[in-house]
Amino acid sequence: MLVKSFSGELLLAVLRRVTLIVLLLPVAALSAAAPAPPHTFTDQFGRTMLGDIVEVTGPQVKIRRNDGETVMVELAKLVEADAAYVTRWEREHRVFRLRIDASSFHHAVGSNQSRDAGRVIQNMEMGYEIKITNESPVPAAELRFEYNVFVLTRSTVLGGPNSYNMSTTRITSTPGRIRAKGTIDQMGLKQTATVRTSPLAYTATESALSAELQGVWVRVYFEDRVVAEFLSSEKLRGEGWQEIAPAPARGFPLRGFSPGPPS
Repeated sequence: MLVKSFSGELLLAVLRRVTLIVLLLPVAALSAAAPAPPHTFTDQFGRTMLGDIVEVTGPQVKIRRNDGETVMVELAKLVEADAAYVTRWEREHRVFRLRIDASSFHHAVGSNQSRDAGRVIQNMEMGYEIKITNESPVPAAELRFEYNVFVLTRSTVLGGPNSYNMSTTRITSTPGRIRAKGTIDQMGLKQTATVRTSPLAYTATESALSAELQGVWVRVYFEDRVVAEFLSSEKLRGEGWQEIAPAPARGFPLRGFSPGPPS
């Protein structure tokens, strides 16, 4: 199993451990449109057969003929055009059964004393560890994943320079999220790909700045089709899914925040 490295961006936005098993049927299987007409298959001897593909298993394809009988045909015995048709059909109808598990982390990575005010300043990191397990009967390959991590930041604005009178302060909350993507080359049966989200790194004092994880939304794609989806809370749907930009954005909208080092 190979998991390629991924890159992400910070756009503005600890939970309990959550697990979800997702089985998504292909879009074609859910369509209410009329079924496609039977296909005419031709072998290398010029013999033809009218029917529909039932399933593709390795080098063989199961075809249901017009008379209701099913037959197994070797792909190597079909003409090139029909072999290519079977390959396209298999990719469009491939079904994945994936188990997605996510657990959060939020910890201090260091501290020091401010010279002027004597306040404790802590360097913090937080994010999620995402595990994607293949529970399909066959290896899962050529998968792409994306995630949105939702974050809420709270900052305390003091009433004036060096003012510690909390009655003159105000607290502001800013939603934001971290987005990233990557690829999984191949997973065998029961194999797991582990992805640690790009950690959100920030600096906070005991009263000036804090951040809180709000949830994570994961999507797994095969080509351009979503084959599995995970949300730590259905409330996240109201925030909407954001696709990954072709290139990382320059700069970071939240003052005091920066992306952590690659995991």
